Amino acid sequence: MPGVEFNYQINDRWAVDPAVHIGYGRDMTNNDSSLLWGANVRSRYAFDTTKPALTLGSEALYAGYSPDTGPADSIVRLSVGLDARIPTSWSTGDNSMFIGTHAIGFYYPVSLRFPKIDRERYRTTTEIEFGLALGRDPPFEVLGLEFDRIGLAYRFSDVTSSIILNTGFPF
Repeated sequence: MPGVEFNYQINDRWAVDPAVHIGYGRDMTNNDSSLLWGANVRSRYAFDTTKPALTLGSEALYAGYSPDTGPADSIVRLSVGLDARIPTSWSTGDNSMFIGTHAIGFYYPVSLRFPKIDRERYRTTTEIEFGLALGRDPPFEVLGLEFDRIGLAYRFSDVTSSIILNTGFPF
């Protein structure tokens, strides 16, 4: 979704990024459309460590949609995570390589629902994610987008699980 994000560098180690987004979606199966919207604040704090380099991240998110037909719905999510960049002796030319790991906890104050499946059985308030990746410093560019790593993450809750392409610490 298109949006606007601001970066406030509080000091050398701490950054805060508020953002707002708005978009439009269309469900091709039943020809419905929806206004999509969201607002979030992300924060990153880099600890004064190098082996490993540790970053604490957090986010507060409020997002939702308003369909042309039917009721609007929204979600609130609070998350906090820790990223570790472990230096290696590997390199590619002038680029140093690292192993990136992260752990993130997601909390939904109002249960995350999966209404198309089973309204009562598939509800959760928490998710956990662990990721592992191989990274490069400086970051690399693909199709004009900058990434500092590539790997996989596993996110799970008491009702769902998924494998995610990991291209950076998400905060």
